[in-house]
Amino acid sequence: MSTINAPVPLGDPKNQFRVDYIQDVASQQDFDYPPEFYEHTEILWKDSGVQACYERSNEYQLIDCAK
Repeated sequence: MSTINAPVPLGDPKNQFRVDYIQDVASQQDFDYPPEFYEHTEILWKDSGVQACYERSNEYQLIDCAK
């Protein structure tokens, strides 16, 4: 979200720890999708900033099954 021009902020800044968690866990070599990953993902998907970013998906490369 921060790499888009102009950056899209999270709707709820309190969700930043969820973004940090997903980026940290997903970058691990032996990543195994713990239950917390899904919980954070579901909550983030409802965030208005994430939805605004998705609506601008024509501005960046996004895989077809991203939704």
